[in-house]
Amino acid sequence: MAIKFKSKVRVKDRISDLPDAILCHILSFIPTKYAVRTSTLSTRWKKVWPSVPCLDFCPKDFDFYESFLMFVNRLLLYRGSSDIQKFRLRCLKDDRQFPLIDGWICTAIMRHVVELDLDVPGGSRIFELPRSLFICRTLRVLKLMSSFAFDTPKSWCLPSLKVLVVTVDRPDNDPMRELLPHCPAIEDLTIKGSVGQHVISNFHISALQLKTLTIILETREDDHFPVKNACTLIIRAPKLENLDIDQRVLSLYLLDTAKSFAKPLFIFLT
Repeated sequence: MAIKFKSKVRVKDRISDLPDAILCHILSFIPTKYAVRTSTLSTRWKKVWPSVPCLDFCPKDFDFYESFLMFVNRLLLYRGSSDIQKFRLRCLKDDRQFPLIDGWICTAIMRHVVELDLDVPGGSRIFELPRSLFICRTLRVLKLMSSFAFDTPKSWCLPSLKVLVVTVDRPDNDPMRELLPHCPAIEDLTIKGSVGQHVISNFHISALQLKTLTIILETREDDHFPVKNACTLIIRAPKLENLDIDQRVLSLYLLDTAKSFAKPLFIFLT
């Protein structure tokens, strides 16, 4: 009787055979914690994660906040000197860690960061952005998902910045008047904020290259009469094409635009 032996088919690991650049690109789409874990797969992967250009840090990926802080600190310390394309950071409300967070952001800036996405809620005080951020020539996207304080240098400019998202929780403070004149290439601006009862807020938006403007303003939860809110927005944007407004406050818009809108104006009053 003839005995037939089935040959064992060896499954080839095609992913590990990909070039480092492609592997780094793939790992850029997952949280950094899990990208680092790939180093346990083989010696081939140990040299891949330190070159991943996109870093995404969120405390929700960790059981303890202290573990999260230690992870980010060690990773940036031992990652090496390769450039950082995108740096996304989410933190808990704990102003005791502000010096540590300041160092992380400065590290990203030194690594020629292109996109910076920050959510650093303060406790008894507001996080102050490092001064080096305001002279970062590679920065193209800046998203400030919580309120920030800033003390800019006497002479500063963000020549490459095209996308800016700003969260404003202090309606008596107009950061646009200070920021926009130093961002000559800005094309896409989003302003998110909340205003309080009986508070009059003014925003001056002047950007010659601005094409898309999104404004989201709401009333704080402890306010019961949003109609008594008042907000004035003076917009000078000759190239503005898209304007989306979502608000719960009474506002006056003064528009100085030379172009007609590329799509209908959307205004949502809730």
